[in-house]
Amino acid sequence: DSSKSRLQQNSDHSCLGAMRTSSAERQPFLQREEPVRVWQAPSPLNYIGFYGLFLACLSLGLVAAFCWPSFATVASENSFLDYVSDFALFSALFLAPSMVFNVLVLLGRPTGVMQHAPAPPIEETLSKLDPRITVYFRYVTRGNNPSLVKENVAKIFNVLRSTLPPSARYVVEVVTDVSVGAAGCEECAVPKSYHCPNGALFKARALHYAVESSKAERQDWIVHLDEETSFVPHTVLAIYAHVAKESALVAKGEKEYGNMAQGVITYGNTEITGTLTTLLDSTRLADDLGKFRFFYSLNEPAMGVHGSFLIVPNAVELDVGFDHGWEGSITEDSFFALKARDRGVKISYLDARMHEQSPFTVMDLIKQRRRWFGGLALVAKADSIQFKRRIVLGVLVVFWGLGCVTPLLGIIHMIFTNRGFFEVSTILKEHGMLTALSILVWSPYFWAIFCWGVLVGFSVFQSLVGFSWNFDRRQLGWAKWLRLGFSQVFVQLFLAGTIETAGATYAIVDPPRGFYLVQKQRTNTEEETAMRQEDAKVGGLDMEDEPAGDLDDADRLTVSSQRSDTTGGSSSPLRAGHMEQALLLDEPIAAPAAAKPNKSSLPSSPSTVRSAASTKEADE
Repeated sequence: DSSKSRLQQNSDHSCLGAMRTSSAERQPFLQREEPVRVWQAPSPLNYIGFYGLFLACLSLGLVAAFCWPSFATVASENSFLDYVSDFALFSALFLAPSMVFNVLVLLGRPTGVMQHAPAPPIEETLSKLDPRITVYFRYVTRGNNPSLVKENVAKIFNVLRSTLPPSARYVVEVVTDVSVGAAGCEECAVPKSYHCPNGALFKARALHYAVESSKAERQDWIVHLDEETSFVPHTVLAIYAHVAKESALVAKGEKEYGNMAQGVITYGNTEITGTLTTLLDSTRLADDLGKFRFFYSLNEPAMGVHGSFLIVPNAVELDVGFDHGWEGSITEDSFFALKARDRGVKISYLDARMHEQSPFTVMDLIKQRRRWFGGLALVAKADSIQFKRRIVLGVLVVFWGLGCVTPLLGIIHMIFTNRGFFEVSTILKEHGMLTALSILVWSPYFWAIFCWGVLVGFSVFQSLVGFSWNFDRRQLGWAKWLRLGFSQVFVQLFLAGTIETAGATYAIVDPPRGFYLVQKQRTNTEEETAMRQEDAKVGGLDMEDEPAGDLDDADRLTVSSQRSDTTGGSSSPLRAGHMEQALLLDEPIAAPAAAKPNKSSLPSSPSTVRSAASTKEADE
């Protein structure tokens, strides 16, 4: 009975730190990553360089704006086309508040951008930690890339064993649809026929199954990881320090739940899977250091959270869960965080980093952004979350959507302007310095151009801040690092805006109807290739292309009804025979012609991790 044997041990030795292998036996895990360099106190030169970089980027933006050929004289005739051009120019200025806010946060808190705070010694941390508490490092995977999962599990075992003493308790857990056979971990295999009572799908379905099936106790903590995630010893120390601090507060009765936590995720510190996409993800890293860090410092997940490098008390997962229907199935991480906040759970900024990889191709990146935009829009509209929790996220989604028209507005401005193109030097030559300044200072058009230059400078600055964390100069060497730095500026000036907004535009035109799975591994073993081909046969899908078909009309109505119908069972848009596709699939699964099974034919949720009363309270 698979429902009674879901947790499988793939090795004879336990993952608990108290039963670790000896130093000699750990030699096969030697590809150890070096700890993150910690600057105890930034020198004045660090601050000078930081603000000097900002001024240089701002100057670059202003020069680019005023030397752009569409900057025109205010002395020309005001035709209808001029007004169209001006409207396009001024409207676009209101579409970048998120970026402006992010840069202001970076400028206001430079120390956190330049260094990691030192983590306390592990001995000091463990002396404050309840010895019954175990930290679960939970990988979630579809199972299509077992060699990648096994490689990263081996890496983090090496880091954990080299950082933690025998008294530290930890478990590496892999939640998967298909067994990956990673040595030493606890594998939580999601049954093909498992169905969430409220109809959660995709990754949310797997996470909810893990909540119900894992051996983790209520006092334990979960560290969520993607299948390509790795980290360094400093991260482990920071995680255990947070767990010890929050667990102590809970034990004293000062709060019901410990704070969740999240840190920074980098994309170029390990293997650079795609140069262009990794450069584009530098801005994401700047967001982690800016906007996300700002709200986390206020203990609010106002903008949502990332699904990886998320540290959560298991008590929160038991009481909140991931089974929140369709609305909580596309960006399940942000939905979970805001739902938890409704129950009084706060979040903290963890001053540490983990390493992941960017999508391999630009199209993968666009589809990834499409899922994020569509999923966050669902979260922002979810009535089951208090409105005050959704305000900031809703504003972010609105401006992200409006940003889709920014490239169009720029094109309209260049096409319909009717003022005669000229260089900045022309107006100075014709009118002289003082006269030119008096003309320009009183011109709204001049200030619009000025603001455009500031925004360009801000955009380049935040991308270079992210770049400085994303690419390790010590690994790459000065020559390659500088080449990538100049490439970062070029990409941010000419490509980033269009590519980033393409994902949101795609989501608006064709909203996501599933969980798009980006490619995580360039080459697959014969076994993995066969697995992907079998998935395509069973589900009617080609994992690298669009699905063979969509849900039929009846199934679409069923998915829509999940918001009001929480009885589960027949409300699932997927038949049990195809439920194995529901973890990390590209798009919705084609509905088969066969009749859907009754609820009684599906295994019920694994037993009562929560009481009926707490379940009812969480659902409310």
